[in-house]
Amino acid sequence: MGRMIEICTMKIVLVAATQKEIEPTLQWLEKNKDLYHHPAPEILVTGVGLMNFCFSLTNYLHNTIPDLIVQAGIAGSFHNKLLPGSVVVVKEELMGDCGVWENNQWNDLFDMGLDANNNGVWEDKKLINPHIEMVHLLDLQEVRSLTVNQVSTNTGIIDALCQKYQPDIESMEGAVFHYVCLKKNLPFLQLRAISNIVGDRNKANWKIHTAIELLNVELIHLLQMLTK
Repeated sequence: MGRMIEICTMKIVLVAATQKEIEPTLQWLEKNKDLYHHPAPEILVTGVGLMNFCFSLTNYLHNTIPDLIVQAGIAGSFHNKLLPGSVVVVKEELMGDCGVWENNQWNDLFDMGLDANNNGVWEDKKLINPHIEMVHLLDLQEVRSLTVNQVSTNTGIIDALCQKYQPDIESMEGAVFHYVCLKKNLPFLQLRAISNIVGDRNKANWKIHTAIELLNVELIHLLQMLTK
């Protein structure tokens, strides 16, 4: 941790599915470009979902090796302990919809025996970030995230996923981010702000603007901390 903070020339890449999620940080970087005496983070906006994210990130990494990759975005919460507006750091990721529903039971690839972990990055179905200590100074809660291709709306499916995986939050890109970075052996961090409770489709209850605002407060704080 100390070594990375002391490197004033470290190459940081800021990744987001949409520019909207990191717009306040982009504006801050532009406003403070004469005061920010370090290389500005490179920005990668991938598009929403696993395929967009995987292609954009792997294509980008084909020609560059950053010192740190930071993903920032909004997410849904599976429980009331993390209410909209909460900002968290993802410690571990799981895939939530790669498998089969059979006999009213969800079986993922590991249950089906289709992944013997010969790629060496999974630990008990999880993609665990070994670099999480870099954000301890931000005092953010560490969470388990479930990545899905389809946003969860069915209460029966939500209950089954919660019982099987005990996730804290849901997103549509996080597992690919962890997977690619682990395979490439690159330091990485994933910050998420809660915009809604999973399953609640009443947008009046969502706090996207607040989530983005608070996410970027922590993101800017992180950038300042890493480039002291």
